[in-house]
Amino acid sequence: MVKLSFVLVSFLVGLASCQLDLPCPQDLALIPKLNDKRFMVSQINCILDKGPCDDIGQKAKRIGSDALTGHCVAPCDRCTKKAIRKVISKLQNDYPGAWHQIQQRLLAQRHGR
Repeated sequence: MVKLSFVLVSFLVGLASCQLDLPCPQDLALIPKLNDKRFMVSQINCILDKGPCDDIGQKAKRIGSDALTGHCVAPCDRCTKKAIRKVISKLQNDYPGAWHQIQQRLLAQRHGR
């Protein structure tokens, strides 16, 4: 029985370490926001200094240049990386003009211009 328990625990630890693509808790809040055009335009305007910023916009401005270059600012985990990829994908696909402007601004920020 002890041997079976050890095998089961070893299997579960190995399974967990594979970092399966399990749902992230942030998805419950993120997905509706990504589909809310008013919210997205508000965040885009914040990042481009064309409108006011809420806490989310402020964080996007703070970590944006790092995220754009593939760096994940601590605390960074699998779910944070996944959320960043979803946001970037949404911007690229649904707001390509704004995405281009954001890229230019964030890259300039990163290079200190």
